[in-house]
Amino acid sequence: MIRILIFLAVVFALGLGFAWLADRPGDMVITFNGYQYQVSLMVAAVAVVAVVAAVMILWWLVKSLWNSPYT
Repeated sequence: MIRILIFLAVVFALGLGFAWLADRPGDMVITFNGYQYQVSLMVAAVAVVAVVAAVMILWWLVKSLWNSPYT
């Protein structure tokens, strides 16, 4: 029961954080090798969350393959 409450609290906090970001427009500018990349702050936050989720899923797959008794 406590795990469900913690999960719901984390989801609620993420929702509040993204709502707060959506209400405050801004841009993120990265200059690399003479090129300027400009994205909104919300797009950058979603990209960071997507990359973290992809790395976590990839890590889980590699770990489960490594620990599998059938390999």
